[in-house]
Amino acid sequence: MGIKAVIHERRRRRRFSVRESAIAVIQSTPTILLGQIKDISMDGLSFIYMHRDKQPDESTTLDIFLPDDKLHIKGLAFRTVSDSIVLNDNPYSTVIMNRRSIQFKKLTDQLKSELEYVIQILTRADLETGCPIYNIKNLARMSV
Repeated sequence: MGIKAVIHERRRRRRFSVRESAIAVIQSTPTILLGQIKDISMDGLSFIYMHRDKQPDESTTLDIFLPDDKLHIKGLAFRTVSDSIVLNDNPYSTVIMNRRSIQFKKLTDQLKSELEYVIQILTRADLETGCPIYNIKNLARMSV
């Protein structure tokens, strides 16, 4: 007889994998965490960053940068849900990477609107259906 683990999904909304470069930044004097966003939803996101011994305060906010699209969302309040070391595929690497998952808190209507737009750009998916969406920029990239 095998043991079966039951995993209960606690997220209210589906997380989408990020298909484009997006950067999460947490600034807290003197500590800055900068990492690549891996997945995102209207409730939160996760990102990979280089391990640091000194972590920023929880009272700080998070910024999202999309360098390719020249977009920036500033001042997202959040709480950290998890932060763990990621196994490295390269056995010779000495770099330690962490994955931090965060949950957004008390977003204004303006921030919600900006976040929804960014999610559509990053994931190329409709938030209601999860289906891919296409716009002129997408089609131009696909035809190259």
